[in-house]
Amino acid sequence: MKEFDLVASVGTLTPITLNYEDLKEQLSKFVESYKTIIITEDQKQEAKADVANLRKLKTELDTKRKEIKREYMKPCDEFEAKVKDLLAIIDEPIWIIDNKLKEFEEARRAEKKAQILAIYTEEIGEYKDNVTLDSIYKPQWENATCTASSIRADIQEIKLTIDRETNIILSMKSEVSDRAIKKYYESGRNLGIAIDLINQYEDNKREVLRRQEEEARRKAEEDAKKAQIEAENTNHKRIIISQESMANLRRIEPSNETGFVNVGGGFVNGFTNKVNFELEIDESEVDNVLRLLSDNGYKARRI
Repeated sequence: MKEFDLVASVGTLTPITLNYEDLKEQLSKFVESYKTIIITEDQKQEAKADVANLRKLKTELDTKRKEIKREYMKPCDEFEAKVKDLLAIIDEPIWIIDNKLKEFEEARRAEKKAQILAIYTEEIGEYKDNVTLDSIYKPQWENATCTASSIRADIQEIKLTIDRETNIILSMKSEVSDRAIKKYYESGRNLGIAIDLINQYEDNKREVLRRQEEEARRKAEEDAKKAQIEAENTNHKRIIISQESMANLRRIEPSNETGFVNVGGGFVNGFTNKVNFELEIDESEVDNVLRLLSDNGYKARRI
């Protein structure tokens, strides 16, 4: 590293002489004399002359100040000009070196990025379609102090996290697990969003099932009621038919001590003492039928 020697000093400056105290005393006394004076016609011209002299003195003082300052500033101005010239010379190598350093840093970063890509490709494995390098990239990986082993460890840790979180999603055993995992990746691997999707789906599914069960129960109740009504109507119809069939039964004179029954309007083998027949009726109407037969002069019993 090149070092440069700078030598600069200020020599002893010649003191600037000025009858400061004398002028100050004279002016102070002059001011005091005018504080209490009352100017008359006779004093008017003198007062005007005093003002002119004061203005002249003021101009001379300010002119002298500028003149002396200019003389004293000459070596400073010369020094400043030389410094500016040197600064311009210094700026040139600074610009050159800065650009060279930027080129070097860009080359180093490009090399580091290539190294990062290679490590990513080696480590990401089955997740390459869902986890891009950009989605997990850490700017600090490009630092010169960041080693390849630390980059590899970071990517391996990311993979372990993905394994753990996708297993959590799959363990919920939902019909929309695949959608949830897709949402997990789309959201930048946000497990909470994926779980919310599953929970929302399951809540909706439970609500649909509840409504279906209610509808099925309602329909079953309606079907049962309808079946009951149809059964009652059928039984009633059977009773009527049974009663109408009684018209086909006619009483005959018994040849012995028992009554005789003829079915279908004719006799079987002449007179008979007993006829067995089946009558399809509702259980609750059996007594009514027996009573009907009895009322019509027939003897009948349940067997």
